[in-house]
Amino acid sequence: MLFVLVGLCAITVICVTVGKRFGLPYPILMMLASIVLTFIPGFTVPVIDPDLILELFLPPLLFATARNTSWSVFRKRWHLLLAMAVGLTTLTAFLAALTLWWVVPGVTFTLALVAGAAVAPPDPVAVEAVSGSARIPRQIMMLLQSEGLFNDAVAIVIFQTSLAAVEAGRTSISPTIILDFLLGALVAVAVGLMMGYLYRVVDKLTPDVAARVIVSVVTPFAAYLIAEHLHASGVIAVVVAALETNRRARAEDSETRIARSTFWEIANLLVTGIAFGLIGLQMRNVFTGGDDIRSYLVPVTVLVIVLFAVRFLFVLTMGRLIIKTSVRKFVSSAVLLTWSGMRGLATLALALALPEMGKTSSGMDERHLVVVLAASVIFVTLVPTGLTLPWLSRKLVPPQKTRTIAQIAQIVRTSQHAAVKAVEEEFPHDSFADELNNALERRFETLREELKMSEQIDAHDNASSTAAVGEGNNGSDENSISHRTQHYQRMMTVALDAACEAVLHARSDIDVDPELADRVLRILDQRMMVVTRRD
Repeated sequence: MLFVLVGLCAITVICVTVGKRFGLPYPILMMLASIVLTFIPGFTVPVIDPDLILELFLPPLLFATARNTSWSVFRKRWHLLLAMAVGLTTLTAFLAALTLWWVVPGVTFTLALVAGAAVAPPDPVAVEAVSGSARIPRQIMMLLQSEGLFNDAVAIVIFQTSLAAVEAGRTSISPTIILDFLLGALVAVAVGLMMGYLYRVVDKLTPDVAARVIVSVVTPFAAYLIAEHLHASGVIAVVVAALETNRRARAEDSETRIARSTFWEIANLLVTGIAFGLIGLQMRNVFTGGDDIRSYLVPVTVLVIVLFAVRFLFVLTMGRLIIKTSVRKFVSSAVLLTWSGMRGLATLALALALPEMGKTSSGMDERHLVVVLAASVIFVTLVPTGLTLPWLSRKLVPPQKTRTIAQIAQIVRTSQHAAVKAVEEEFPHDSFADELNNALERRFETLREELKMSEQIDAHDNASSTAAVGEGNNGSDENSISHRTQHYQRMMTVALDAACEAVLHARSDIDVDPELADRVLRILDQRMMVVTRRD
């Protein structure tokens, strides 16, 4: 197994390189490369515990994705979140179940609902990894992210309830499913809030940057496992914990933010690559075991058509009733949202988690039926759609760069005003403050400009020092140079602290895109690192 993981890491690097070169989503390349790997003579596909797939991969990937958003996004789009994550997932699961119940002979409704729940939710990991390379407009991308963070929780509840009905020999599901979901969600939210609070407490007590990064690694796993142990939703617990950790971020933690960001960027790349690699490795086992695969062509084809049709019609209706826009204006976005409904890790894990089951009245193996349907949906919604998504995005909804640039400029202006005000308040009547304010008011255009100003001051001090040497005042002027340099660093620290605080405050604004605020914050953090490390 270790050999396979190392090999998948190496293939991830290759796929990322090829994907960047040709503009293709690397997770798709990763899955295809893994499928090819299974045809190498002597290669043995590893057997993976399905529960382990969810526990190992979902927490860190959900945590990394959720940290890119904020509570303000959910406050602003709560109606869209409920419609997409809860309404659409539930509707898709039941309509897919009705379709299979009608198409596949001898299938009970509860077994069909097991399959419907498994294929219903677009996977947040797949959507984030694949859609990100397609340069989808931010408004659509934020809606996809919001949907993807919670729909797994809904699907898992439907899946578990319908599976329990199948194992009990019932032909209908328990009417308490809604109550079970609500109670599980409430417990999960409490767990997430608790983990977010503990995260902040431990983070403040831990001075070491590396230890703080470890805290951010432990948090999603702890939230997921505790919630699942309490029979609540581990998915919701992880998402809430991630939102809470960002809610009270501190301006002075620049070094920690850079370290965490770098770690999670690397971890997200590797974990996503390995996850899609494992999906590819499992594909051959799915399609080579059990019944004749040709007997599944009709149900797979009909199911995929239903999944795309339901999503498209639902999104169109949502645009008309909730977003209050005309169908004509929203149709391009609806097509893009439909094409981005990719299934992935969660669907595979749910299907593989099925125990050995019996046969339908027509002789089909029930477990193999669900697994093949799930794997087929994953392949169709990932490969052709993922490979064509960048082209489709450019054709249907060209990125609105002007709006993005304008919002970034507004965030930068807010941070600049805060920086100037902080310097003026901290260093009143300071002649040097005027020079620094001039640089701050130019919007921190480049770090080089700020360093250039510092170098000019140092050059001026050195010139004064040289003149003073002839007068025998070398020691005194050296102290003056050191004092002015330290003074400059203190002023820049005050300015950047205030700027970071302003961006963090703007990030929680209901009209600000958190991802754009994070871009500005990352630049400010990098500048803070340069200032604090200057000698």
